[in-house]
Amino acid sequence: MWFTSLLTTTAASFGRLLMTMIVPTAIPIGTLWTLLRAGSFTGHTDWRQVAPTALVNDSFGLLLVVAAIVVVSAVWQPFQIRLVRMLEGYWDGWPVTARIAPLFVEWQRRRLAGLRERHAALSRPEVAAAPGMNLTEQAARQRLLAHRRTEHRRVLARLNRFPDSATTDQLLPTALGNALRAGEVSAGERYGLNTLASWSRLFPYLSDRFRAVHNASQDSVDTAANLTVSFFLATAMTVAGLCREPVYYWIPLLSLVLTCVCYTGAVAAAVQYGTYLRAAYDLHRFDMLKALHYPLPRTPGEEHAMFERLSLFFRVSEDMTGDRNRLAKYPAYLREYHHSGAVDADDTAEAENVDPK
Repeated sequence: MWFTSLLTTTAASFGRLLMTMIVPTAIPIGTLWTLLRAGSFTGHTDWRQVAPTALVNDSFGLLLVVAAIVVVSAVWQPFQIRLVRMLEGYWDGWPVTARIAPLFVEWQRRRLAGLRERHAALSRPEVAAAPGMNLTEQAARQRLLAHRRTEHRRVLARLNRFPDSATTDQLLPTALGNALRAGEVSAGERYGLNTLASWSRLFPYLSDRFRAVHNASQDSVDTAANLTVSFFLATAMTVAGLCREPVYYWIPLLSLVLTCVCYTGAVAAAVQYGTYLRAAYDLHRFDMLKALHYPLPRTPGEEHAMFERLSLFFRVSEDMTGDRNRLAKYPAYLREYHHSGAVDADDTAEAENVDPK
């Protein structure tokens, strides 16, 4: 747990803990403490009571708030992955959300279909300028073309938030889930590797410089997701505490706007994270093969065939334990170790004749 390692952490690690856990936790707790001090839940709100009047009298309350932030952060940290998955749209675990998830998936499917139609329309060749156009007409045409190119880039950016060739089974109910899935189903799949099955084997061999960039991108997703939940909770608290005072309705409205901004930032960070995920396979997929003591492929077809069969091995490795008959169906270059990196001629010939399917 991060709390036990806080004394030996580096400045960078402490900054990560501060942004991903402590600050998001402090927002709803600070909001609740402020509303309680101001008397918002019991009567008329008096913001003057929030400011400390005597440090000796208020120090104990402030100490309790700090302790509550630390304790809640420590308790909430193991649920970080579950929180992100909830925002992604993995709602099968709850009966109510499992029922409404197909409705949101259908909405995402229609959005994707509309973006594809718009992309097809904007991709059509531009009509050549008619001869004899005066300067005013030429300027109007240039503005129209500039607007069309801008719209085309915007549509392409939104299409990048969805998986390529997405079907209903691949789509998730939320924009964040689809943005993350776009990277999860394309990073290794371009080479025949199953990303989810192979990522844990590839991650240890990332270079230190690339791992720092990758971790920073992942922290951006986690921070934005946590802030989204924090501002949503703050919105609910301010609505409950200030519902009888219309003059303060701007406070929950501002909190709701910040919730939407943070969620939009989480989607943008997820798209960037998918870019780094694909780059990891571009740069380090052969490092994983070397670590597994498999020979490096010599052709793109051999590479795709090797990675497809290796992905199958990763996914069913537990079922294949001790089953040498199933292992015997694999080509020699997946059944033998090559510690020196040399490939026998027979193995190369067999690899080139492997059917990718």
